[in-house]
Amino acid sequence: MNLPLSALSGSEPLAFLAALGALRGAARQWPTAGLSWTGEAPFHPELHLPNDATAEALIEALVAALQEAKELECFARLGSDVKVPPEFYGQLLMEFSERDDHASRASLEYLYALGNEMVADGSGKKLKPTAWHMTAGQQQFLEMAGILLRDTTAEHLRAALFKPWEYADPPPAMRWDTAGERLYALEARNPSSVQIRTVRGANALGFLALPFFPVSVVNRRLQTRGFVRTQERQEFFVWPIWRPSLTSQIIPLLLGDPRLVQSPTIPASFNINGVVAVYRSERSVNDHGYGTLRPSEQVL
Repeated sequence: MNLPLSALSGSEPLAFLAALGALRGAARQWPTAGLSWTGEAPFHPELHLPNDATAEALIEALVAALQEAKELECFARLGSDVKVPPEFYGQLLMEFSERDDHASRASLEYLYALGNEMVADGSGKKLKPTAWHMTAGQQQFLEMAGILLRDTTAEHLRAALFKPWEYADPPPAMRWDTAGERLYALEARNPSSVQIRTVRGANALGFLALPFFPVSVVNRRLQTRGFVRTQERQEFFVWPIWRPSLTSQIIPLLLGDPRLVQSPTIPASFNINGVVAVYRSERSVNDHGYGTLRPSEQVL
């Protein structure tokens, strides 16, 4: 069965994350589930599921996947944010790696995606988190994610996957939506006084997708899969669009392909079988430490 996720656009980073999260949740129920992209730019995702699957069965599987993620021990141990002492994070990695059960392996997938005990932030006292960590100040990354995992309903998921996005939901928003940036020069009033409205189901599925983006240490710096830095100190999220159906085991290999992530500028000679487009979105950080993703551009 081919199930179009008609509300999602391949040109938008949050929608791309939501498609990956939907695949990851579906694979929990149907291990052979695949994801492809159809049409022309901006492209739309399609899940490939067993013939007896239905859209409602998918929603049920995604609700169960969010519930399972909410109950993972790693989040209870970390608390409200990823920015814990590196030594403590290393202890968690060691402890979960010594276990041999599904829940511990699921915790490890998130721990590998959220940080590495070898890299601290500027203070040297706390872990430097993944590039997907775009909160600061009083916003606590894992506290926000916990609300999404707890409060996202089946209707939120249906709206995110199958209906035009209406931005009818209250915070939290993980700041992965290019429509979410508020620039003072473009607002008639101070945007900080206006409550953010968001697409809750898309943000929750985006968090479910984070294990597709583990971090690594390169030249003593934290590197998040899919993110590229330039010599001008800009940082971009770069992602591909592909035609064939790929499973959750194959997609990480594509996302981390060196030909894709060595530079945010894709050469004309670029060729990966099945990839029909590449997009990038600049990760911008304001003076208060809040990150956001700028509107994307197609670079292939």
